[in-house]
Amino acid sequence: MPAWRTAAILLLISVLMPVTIVRADEPPWKQVLKDKNLVVFNRDVEGSPIREIKAEFVVQAPTWRVCAVVCDFDKYSDFMPFTIVSKVLSNRTIDDDQAETTFFTAITPPLVTCRYYTLDIVRQKRYEGKVGWFKVAWEMSRKADLDWKNPKVRKLFPETFSAPMKVNVNRGHWILEPIDQDRHTKIHYYVHADPAGNLPPFLTNKANYVMFPKLRNAVIERVVDSRYDAYKPKQGAR
Repeated sequence: MPAWRTAAILLLISVLMPVTIVRADEPPWKQVLKDKNLVVFNRDVEGSPIREIKAEFVVQAPTWRVCAVVCDFDKYSDFMPFTIVSKVLSNRTIDDDQAETTFFTAITPPLVTCRYYTLDIVRQKRYEGKVGWFKVAWEMSRKADLDWKNPKVRKLFPETFSAPMKVNVNRGHWILEPIDQDRHTKIHYYVHADPAGNLPPFLTNKANYVMFPKLRNAVIERVVDSRYDAYKPKQGAR
């Protein structure tokens, strides 16, 4: 085969095949849990004793439906593990493919007392230009900073709670990947969260990943709820 033709074929292959670039200085992922269709990994984060977590599992529902569940923030206290307060503070449309939500929540995770925090969350359709994919990313809010000292904030909590601890590190994202022609969804979940307090880092790291079977089950059980039928995209509107 002529050299020019070989070069042309190699160039075509390089364009058509997806390329994943992994930085050499990124810490490796280590598998820490495998449970049915759930796999959980963690890795070191520079400057933090708390590891980043990655979880992957499959839900038997299309991505638009799973996204509706993941973005049902006001109802998190009804179905998400350990969540006792879930309050949407604001919603804003960025463009046709993106929307932003400011969200206040409080949780009672394993091994620690109640924690609370405020997040800015961005939902993105057509993640990286791929139709049917979604990304839902969050970080500590720069728009609102609710505090327990505010009487209006206290009213959001059950009366039995007193002086919950404020979290200052929580960032991550969901990536929803359509598989089987969007009959199922593969969930990629990333989070780096430090619950603060005096809990030893090794216990925090363990608590951060043992909750994922509950998270997986919560999404799988919730996604069949008929309330999400209304989010089905119109034909040709993907």
